Amino acid sequence: MEIKEDGQLGLGVDCGGTYTDAVIYDFDSGAVLASHKYPTTHFDLTLCIDGVLEGLPPEMLRQARLVCLSTTLATNAIVEGKGGKACLILMGYDPAMTVAPYGAKVVRIAGGHNVRGAETEPLDEQELSRVIRENDEWADAFAVSGYFSVRNPQHEIRAHSIIAEETGKPIVCGHELSMQLDAPRRATTAAINARLIPLIARLISSVQSILKRREISAPLMVVRGDGTLMGAEMALQRPVETILSGPAASVVGAMVLCGREEGVVIDVGGTTTDIAWVEEGLPPINSEGAVVGGLATRVEAIDIWTVGLGGDSWIKLAKNGEMEVGPRRVLPLALLGDAAYVSAELERLRQTKPRGTLQDLLTFWVKMDYGSTGPSRPDERRLMDRLEQGPLSHFDLKTSPPCDDATLRVLSMEHDGSVFRASLTPTDIFNSAGDCEVGNVELSRAAVETAAFITGRTAEELVEEVKLSIEEAVTREVLTFLLGAGRAERPLLDAWRRGETIRGVQLNLSLQSDILAAGAPASLFLEPVAEDLSCACLTPPFTEVANAVGAVAGVVSHREEVIIRRQQDESYRAFASDGRYDFPSLASATEAAGKKARELASEIARQAGAGEIKIDERSEDFTFSGPDGEAIVFERKIIVRAFGRPRIG
Repeated sequence: MEIKEDGQLGLGVDCGGTYTDAVIYDFDSGAVLASHKYPTTHFDLTLCIDGVLEGLPPEMLRQARLVCLSTTLATNAIVEGKGGKACLILMGYDPAMTVAPYGAKVVRIAGGHNVRGAETEPLDEQELSRVIRENDEWADAFAVSGYFSVRNPQHEIRAHSIIAEETGKPIVCGHELSMQLDAPRRATTAAINARLIPLIARLISSVQSILKRREISAPLMVVRGDGTLMGAEMALQRPVETILSGPAASVVGAMVLCGREEGVVIDVGGTTTDIAWVEEGLPPINSEGAVVGGLATRVEAIDIWTVGLGGDSWIKLAKNGEMEVGPRRVLPLALLGDAAYVSAELERLRQTKPRGTLQDLLTFWVKMDYGSTGPSRPDERRLMDRLEQGPLSHFDLKTSPPCDDATLRVLSMEHDGSVFRASLTPTDIFNSAGDCEVGNVELSRAAVETAAFITGRTAEELVEEVKLSIEEAVTREVLTFLLGAGRAERPLLDAWRRGETIRGVQLNLSLQSDILAAGAPASLFLEPVAEDLSCACLTPPFTEVANAVGAVAGVVSHREEVIIRRQQDESYRAFASDGRYDFPSLASATEAAGKKARELASEIARQAGAGEIKIDERSEDFTFSGPDGEAIVFERKIIVRAFGRPRIG
């Protein structure tokens, strides 16, 4: 897929779990001209967006003609159960049917269609108007979902029209977000979307204010969960489609930076490692829909495997005596302030060898610099006053507590986000080994020596054991994802990793494609994995900001499906996102459905911000055998993808 650029500059910003990345990207050469990283402020993403832009050349920022943003906002909000107030109106649903409304108020009214798109009950417009009046004052947005709206959306379309006439609130219809069956999941998706609208509206408004203040006159686009882009106006209507936009941007960025259209993309961040398989230059899509925070949606998002392992993963001593890495994230000891106090505490541990677990003895507590309104309990305020002076070791916390029940209080404050735990991490391990220089390397070395002393190892043994644990974990997860392996296959993978034979069978696994690395610690994590799998690991320049590159280098795209089904009288009925249509033959239905799909896909792609449109079209047939053995098509699916580079301001 080749799309020519016009040589202007773009700004890509990715709000990741640990850092927010930004790049200035030259569309003509495909080169990254400048980049910067800034800690992500989850409580207010505009702070980290403003902070990361501060580290880029102002003259380049002012030349940017396109701004693209990938954000954790939707994913985090769903996980945390946050969002605005929404009213979810269901039509044609059985009262006993379970729908996960994600905190939305659910109202059921008469109306609906069957699987053939025929009306089973008229829409109760009078009741709908009453529901609107009853909920308009408190609701931030409305969501509408008809049980078989994917077979006939007319009730949803009519309900949208009535709500628009009676209220100025945002409205989302289920069929606009997905044309897949599974109505409960589609209703959940609509409810999530409605609740996210106020959050994304505040974010986009704030980002546009930041751009204006910095004299950046460019259209703003947002990355979807499938790695494509949509304009800010569409993002305001469909914020749920930004679920998993960060991992999707990473996949696109890795492909762009590595110059490859096939391979295993592995993005190693501070908190997680994301694994995806790419072929034919397109990010893989999970056709079943993204699952976030335990909620199953109908959002088309990237098919990705996430592992709780990264540069900031907490290293502990497991019950079996082996070193355990992750899945929880902590602050690397190398990044602690007041190095003198921390060094002294580590030295004291080496001299006295007090009783306690490795994870407790090597834990230091720090006050969060932003986001918390502060503790309300007097004993918690005394603890916070002590943390104002700098880090506090868990050993000091227990032996010289600044308040009553200090251990319980600090754990409660950690849960609330007002304090954060620092401990031994892979970053400290690689620092100690001389593989990288992040923060205070001497603190990392002292921490490794202390951990080795506590666990009865040498520093060298500890470093090698942790490195091997990381290598084995990532290799196992890569193979598990690519092979679709389950719990039963894990022993085989472990046997292969150890070089064992099983009843004379010698396993030999290797990758025929390269690993396309993304993320700051990628080479440290992935080069041993590539050696295990007998493949190359491509770690290009600027891989540490691959997510931001993927954000700005993406395309605008929309996929439209029209389903043609054979009817009992041997005619054919087409189901599109704007209605149903009847035809006397499969040929006439196919011709009209293809045209309809191309029109709808192109229209929405342009609304999303695409410039020159290109079309990919394919079809899938489902057949049965006729009386003479001939294959008769009972369903044909026309799939059209319209795509193009964003219009550049």
